[in-house]
Amino acid sequence: MTFILLGLLLLIIISALFKKNKGQYHSHWSYLIPDFKYSTEEFYKKLNAGVVKNKIEKCRSKVVLEKEGNAFSASRKYFKISWKEYDFYMCAAPFGNGFFLSWWLFYKLRKRELLVASIPFLGPLLLQKFFPVTMYRLDTAIMFMEYCHEVMLSEVDSITEASGIRLTEVSRKPTLKEIFTR
Repeated sequence: MTFILLGLLLLIIISALFKKNKGQYHSHWSYLIPDFKYSTEEFYKKLNAGVVKNKIEKCRSKVVLEKEGNAFSASRKYFKISWKEYDFYMCAAPFGNGFFLSWWLFYKLRKRELLVASIPFLGPLLLQKFFPVTMYRLDTAIMFMEYCHEVMLSEVDSITEASGIRLTEVSRKPTLKEIFTR
């Protein structure tokens, strides 16, 4: 019986350590610019320039491929900005006769949080007790979201300016999920 419990505990620890941690979804935004064409690669270059000019310490950006579904599905290019435990994914792609834009902010659990969260039955409760959601954590998530959102909107404005397209105030606002639900 002891070996079974130890084996189960070891299995939980190993799965928590090697689990792909996309993170918890925090917020998103999307907009379709009708009757508009633009290059995804060019837009990602503009986003990268916008990230670099703001000089946020330890902020990294790159183009990544994300699966559309399961492991055998096609991949889609996203522009990813990482800072601390946050990953911000931006998408720019032709869609019909328009140009679709979106972003998603994820909060990644740290390895020790993943380990605690993977404990059967008690994980979520222990996660709340040992790793509470603090005002600092909420503030940093919102700061990073605002920063990345402004980079996206600035580049959207720069590519649409010549055509006279302007996003409305309502279409510029992100959608927040219930933040850090556990």
